[in-house]
Amino acid sequence: MMIIKEKGKIVGQTYLIPANYYWNGVKHEATWSFDLFVNFDKRKSAYGTDLMMETRSQPGDSFNTGANDASLALQRVLGYKRIGSIRKYVGVGSVFGFSRMIYPKKVPISDFPIQVKSKNLLFEKIEEIKAIAKEKPFNTELLEWGRDKEFVSWYYGSHNVNEYAIYKECGSGNYFVVRPIYHAHVPLLALVDFRCPLDKGAMFEAIVETVRKISLQLYIPFIVSSSTLAVTDRVLESSGFRSIGRPRPVMSKKKWKGMEERIDTRTFLQVNFVDSDGEAGWK
Repeated sequence: MMIIKEKGKIVGQTYLIPANYYWNGVKHEATWSFDLFVNFDKRKSAYGTDLMMETRSQPGDSFNTGANDASLALQRVLGYKRIGSIRKYVGVGSVFGFSRMIYPKKVPISDFPIQVKSKNLLFEKIEEIKAIAKEKPFNTELLEWGRDKEFVSWYYGSHNVNEYAIYKECGSGNYFVVRPIYHAHVPLLALVDFRCPLDKGAMFEAIVETVRKISLQLYIPFIVSSSTLAVTDRVLESSGFRSIGRPRPVMSKKKWKGMEERIDTRTFLQVNFVDSDGEAGWK
């Protein structure tokens, strides 16, 4: 986290996370920045520019999301371009789970089923985090963020790993990660991460169905997921999910020439809550 202080008080901040991404099957170094913020009464200062310039100086390509309108304008002045947007989707899980809103109690990971079957596919809950790591992309045609051993160990190790249920398809590298949370006193099952082939959406459809089966078994009334692709939009919407809130633009310092149509049609970028730190602050 990068902060600016005046007289001992924080007046500006941004988060920086080292990462890597794949493009055309090649791995690239990058830095994610999130939630650039400067106090309202300090926005005529150069603090926002200072934070952005420091972000630009980090190793590799620079990406960011979670910015407000003021910081987006500054990013564009500094040469950043929008390469996609993160939509948040919410769907109904278990209608019998609404009682959890009256008597709130977080579901322990130990209560999650060991195995779940959907569309003739078997997903098994695993304990070893590194079992989902992969040293190559799942979708070579997309700009996709890496899931190597270093990343999964760092992310789930720096958070409380006992808050996550990790499911891996038997016989393949496809997986998803869910986390039970309360947001504004509403119980949710968050699909925070997934990796699978996304060319036609069938595998993601199986994942969504599996997550819903888990929510039914655990009596969790709502499911929340992110989407940056038209194919995952379609799967979620056909499964009864609705997009809520303002999409979070994803900005890039790198120039992606010739990709304008794919960016506009949401066929370019694969980002999850885990990549964008979209679950930060969830309880």
